[in-house]
Amino acid sequence: MDSSEWKQLLEGDKDLGPAVYQDKKILSQAANYHVNVDGLEKNQLQNDIYKTVSVNDFNPENSKILKKERHLWQEMDVGLADIIRLVLENSERPVVVISDDKIIYLNKTLMLMLGLKDVRQALGNPFLSFVNKNQWNSLAENIGEMLTNAKKVRIDLKAENGKIVHSDFQAIYLPDTSHFSFILIGSHVQTQNHSVDVLKNLYDDLTGLPNFFLFEDRVQVAVNNESYKKYSTGKNIIAVVGIAIQNFEERDDKIWKEQVLAEIATDLVLSQQKIVTVARGIKYQFWMLFPILRNEKEFSVEFDKVKDVLKKAVKNHNLVFSVGVNFYPEPAGSAKKLIEQAMVALEKAKLHKENYIEYCREDIEKGSF
Repeated sequence: MDSSEWKQLLEGDKDLGPAVYQDKKILSQAANYHVNVDGLEKNQLQNDIYKTVSVNDFNPENSKILKKERHLWQEMDVGLADIIRLVLENSERPVVVISDDKIIYLNKTLMLMLGLKDVRQALGNPFLSFVNKNQWNSLAENIGEMLTNAKKVRIDLKAENGKIVHSDFQAIYLPDTSHFSFILIGSHVQTQNHSVDVLKNLYDDLTGLPNFFLFEDRVQVAVNNESYKKYSTGKNIIAVVGIAIQNFEERDDKIWKEQVLAEIATDLVLSQQKIVTVARGIKYQFWMLFPILRNEKEFSVEFDKVKDVLKKAVKNHNLVFSVGVNFYPEPAGSAKKLIEQAMVALEKAKLHKENYIEYCREDIEKGSF
């Protein structure tokens, strides 16, 4: 055959007709090779192909395979975004997602370990820039076993303040045809030798209250829980309260200040249900989160307990408080706005130079207490 005939044989004619192989003489010899011509290219039912075979028909090696049962969840696909949003973001295990050696996500626990205040300090940067240089080769040599055999590797991370923090990391490979991507998940902070140092970054040394960064995280979780609810189940109101002591710095007595802060912190915690978070602030002394409120009236009942604590501190220590209050979902539509608008209200309250409460809502009465 010349080239044009071979081309027609393999690809069909110019009108895209089916390729035709005319020489069928070889089929006459099929019987000599014990080939059933009638059965050629005959489709089998799926049940015939994947038929059930008794365990006894397998050799011992295959029997072991049968006994290794697979569960339905092992076959399911789950979106990475959902896992991050619902699990990894709020985990107390450090988590980082790496793509082509660069960080594309890290959770707040890892941010606290590294002493980062803004996620933009890490995103897009090489992960190795946060790893002790002495471990670069070791990590490169072990990443294969980490991805295939769930091997744990201790990684020394460089914090923003120059200190080295440790965690035992495992890796999960992310199927991605365009990039080499994987997740690194460290051990729970409470199982680490450095857990005390990490927890100090999460809680205030003096009062034992959550710090402001952990408070922000809890506000975000509370807002997420409400925003993902179906309307049929009914949504709750969330309230955030910022508390500042105006004349606190006028007295130059460190021991007195520490005693007063510890006393107020204890009284605020004991006055509330366990679901309410009392936290230490940075610019302002205290923050409070009321996550599950049916209406403003219910908040008013709980907030009266807060005012009683503040009145006691005014009487005992001659303090002046400024308080800012904000609500979700109205007027704040997000966790960020919930806190930011409460700060604005708090600053307005400070203008009054007296024990004053400012609300972000115009329909709620504000004033001194």
